[in-house]
Amino acid sequence: MSNVIAIIPARNGSVRLKNKNLKKLLNKPLIFWTIKEALKSNYIKKIIISSDSNKILNSFKSNKKIIRSSRLKKLSKSNSKIEDVLIYEINKNKLSLNDIIVLLQPTSPLRNVELIDSSLKKFINSKYDTCISFFNLNEKFKNLYMINKKKTKKMNIKTQKKIFYPSGDLYIFKVDNFLKTKKIFYGKILPVITEKYSDIDNYEEFKITELKLKLNL
Repeated sequence: MSNVIAIIPARNGSVRLKNKNLKKLLNKPLIFWTIKEALKSNYIKKIIISSDSNKILNSFKSNKKIIRSSRLKKLSKSNSKIEDVLIYEINKNKLSLNDIIVLLQPTSPLRNVELIDSSLKKFINSKYDTCISFFNLNEKFKNLYMINKKKTKKMNIKTQKKIFYPSGDLYIFKVDNFLKTKKIFYGKILPVITEKYSDIDNYEEFKITELKLKLNL
């Protein structure tokens, strides 16, 4: 039987937003919001917090579901690949080839347990290779303009095909398939469409997310 394991990667360094994963969002570290929803899941059996920072690893209360995994410094650089981090955690924690991983980035604090569990249910009951959350890029960039030497013209993207972009909320895949391909985006992808792009990458996005959380609480 497959176990569902959540992996939350949270390295210490951050280029655009200093100490991002520990930055207080409504008086709680950013990583807290992802852990909070993962703990509510009816599917997730274990949660691996992968970090090179003891401060991050010790920033939340102990729980029997949570595994604090100290990550190598060489896997915690700005150019480190998430695939290499996943391989490291799979081997270190001796995950089974039959296990299912749900990758939850701490920079998506608006993601809730309903999205996590509904996506896991769809994936488990399907024959897809991976499940990835997307949002409609057409909505985000509806005011696009074409500019050249002669004129500036607004693009009518409604006449074009819908375009989607990974929302950053979640990535779900099986351990055996991932180890074979070393890729998250592979094979037959089950898309889960979300309403918005929720990944925090800078201070402005952080403050907007904080406001959204206040309105939801």
